[in-house]
Amino acid sequence: MRVCYFGEYAPNYARNWVIRTGLATQGVEVIPCQVPLAPTNGRLRLYHCLLQRFTFISGPLDALFVAEINHAVMPLAWLLARRHRLLILFDPFVSRYDSLVLDRKQIAQRSWRAGYLYWSDRISMNLADHVLADTHQHRLYYQEKLRVIRPITVVPIGANPQIFHPVSNAAQVTKKKSSPFQVVFWGKFIPLQGVQYILQAAHILEQQVAPVRFSIYGSGQTFAEMQRLARELNLTNVTFYGFIPVEQLPQHIWQADVTLGIFGDTEKARRVVPNKVYEGLAMAKPVITGDSPAIREFFAPGEHLHTVPMADPEALAEAILYLARDEEYRRYLARQGYEHFRANFTPEHIGRRVKDVLEQLV
Repeated sequence: MRVCYFGEYAPNYARNWVIRTGLATQGVEVIPCQVPLAPTNGRLRLYHCLLQRFTFISGPLDALFVAEINHAVMPLAWLLARRHRLLILFDPFVSRYDSLVLDRKQIAQRSWRAGYLYWSDRISMNLADHVLADTHQHRLYYQEKLRVIRPITVVPIGANPQIFHPVSNAAQVTKKKSSPFQVVFWGKFIPLQGVQYILQAAHILEQQVAPVRFSIYGSGQTFAEMQRLARELNLTNVTFYGFIPVEQLPQHIWQADVTLGIFGDTEKARRVVPNKVYEGLAMAKPVITGDSPAIREFFAPGEHLHTVPMADPEALAEAILYLARDEEYRRYLARQGYEHFRANFTPEHIGRRVKDVLEQLV
């Protein structure tokens, strides 16, 4: 089977890397037709570059796989698919209307841009022959809110084990028993991540004089606001490190006693399992994240990871302190979470799921 992986995307981004690598492990030949992500890529330039690259693909194809967040590319993909008698598998990954209008609130809900994003989401998904979603909750959103009538298959995100993997014994950093308990978070500071609740939990623990330190990596929408909040709370147990390339993250995560997922009080936060949850599990780290229907689709709280109510800094502080005091429970979560990752979310497992969808299509 030969599949063209089509669109504007970063090849090292977890979603497409895991799927492309996974398909290759299942004997599927994946031919890239890719334009690098760039803010200067206007619609005409993007279409022109993709058409050029598609023209140079030799040999027959079985399907077009349109990469994540390529809603704008779907009209071109549809035309090419009809001309060359190909089927389209689209992995929207998100609703742009949901992300930019409802969750991040970067676009006014009653504006023409919001309307454009809604109809772009709806039309692009219905142009495909088959659609992927990362959770059942997202599938329901696509069907109920965007009225997607095409078949939708749930394929979880997984993680890149070449980057995120347990540290070897030789490389393990030896910690002194007197060292503070290390809590690590990384992200793009979007509302669904709920960084403010992490900082409020840090404040609670600092007031209790608990020996806990928070290391926060990344930057983004609410980064400056969160730094202001940390100053207002006079936090001395939190360090912001700013943006770190994904390839460098593991050397910082390895030192963590616990890693954090998301805690935001938004509807989208209840529909997703973020990259950082899979990545923490892939490194055999105990993970604390907000409880949600999406999390419970794939994980058993108390066995694979530890959950707390969303937007509840008191519960988060209590959970961190509980794990800090119970090393046996931490080891149990780390072991069970890692084994669950290996059994369900490696590229091989994700590739097998996607190949099954492609075989049904072609």
